[in-house]
Amino acid sequence: MTKKEITEKSKIDRIIGAKLRTKRIELGFSLAAVASAVDISEFELARLESGTKRISAITMVTFCKLFHVRPFYFFEHWEISDDSKVG
Repeated sequence: MTKKEITEKSKIDRIIGAKLRTKRIELGFSLAAVASAVDISEFELARLESGTKRISAITMVTFCKLFHVRPFYFFEHWEISDDSKVG
């Protein structure tokens, strides 16, 4: 994996984390309340929100249910570079 690919993945984690934090605050939920509802520690939630920990698919689904959003919410307004390749 190239440094550019690692940087891009880190950027994605930060974007998802920021969306997670924004929605939590928008709904008026505390860090402690959301962490408890999702069954993770406040520290782990803070790491997810900062993008220093990658969110798993099952955890994202749990957040979607809690926040009443579809998974697409976390991926809206992304710009995909032309050099992105699948496979």
